[in-house]
Amino acid sequence: MLENTVVAKNGTEIVMETSGVPVFDKDGAFRGYRGIERDITQRKAVERALAQRDALLHAVAVSATALVTAPSIDEAIPSALATVGEALRVDRVIVLERPPVEHAAPVMRYVWQTAGLKVQLNRAFFEDPLLVSPDIAVWRRPLSAG
Repeated sequence: MLENTVVAKNGTEIVMETSGVPVFDKDGAFRGYRGIERDITQRKAVERALAQRDALLHAVAVSATALVTAPSIDEAIPSALATVGEALRVDRVIVLERPPVEHAAPVMRYVWQTAGLKVQLNRAFFEDPLLVSPDIAVWRRPLSAG
């Protein structure tokens, strides 16, 4: 079996699985191949999703153990966020806390980022009372709801 990725006319990538056997004529001369080719794009997407889920579950288990056994949460959080961030293949993980005051800005508690990445968010960003960004509004609604 051979897997290869082809690009459709509309630009979509399709993963194909090819299987074939050589065909010879009665004199033994090679005449070509006979086989099948099938679209396995969905199967490959599911395999990637399952692998990512498994990596995340492993990262959560490792992080939970570190959090439970650490002398303090503040000592364990950096490595826990790094483990989860790397498992998810993201460049940053930000933990926000909903303050007890209604309609207050979320408080940025912890940040992990890949090396060399400059985080553009800080506590002041979330505490700005004039902050009305649609991106932040998406975060604020569930944080406000609890």
